[in-house]
Amino acid sequence: MLIQMRTQILTPLLQVSALAGLLTIAGCRQSGVTVDVVNDTSQVIETITLTGETGVASAAIPSETVGPLAPGKQQRVVLSEITGEGSYSIQVVFEDGRELKGAGGAYVEGGYRMSETVKETEIISETDLY
Repeated sequence: MLIQMRTQILTPLLQVSALAGLLTIAGCRQSGVTVDVVNDTSQVIETITLTGETGVASAAIPSETVGPLAPGKQQRVVLSEITGEGSYSIQVVFEDGRELKGAGGAYVEGGYRMSETVKETEIISETDLY
């Protein structure tokens, strides 16, 4: 009788604990890398190109190109194919044709949130891991 009572109490508790653990893991790992690009210049950015690689073998993923982006505005880009380890680089082209590249090769993992602030002569990267 005592064993049956313990089983009736413990089984639902174990099920709830397992479910809570799965939900926690699922919530921590999101697909893709979110990149917020901020135009902190006096010019319109005509195109923003994000080029990425994923996995240990450095498999290239399709580039994401967006734009235009007005001065003082920001645009969010999701690199949905980077779900594990990877990297990406950023390049922008201004309305006058001038090109600017980021440092390149920023290490990321699925779920990371990145911020790329485009200045007149450089691109500043910041990472928010999750």
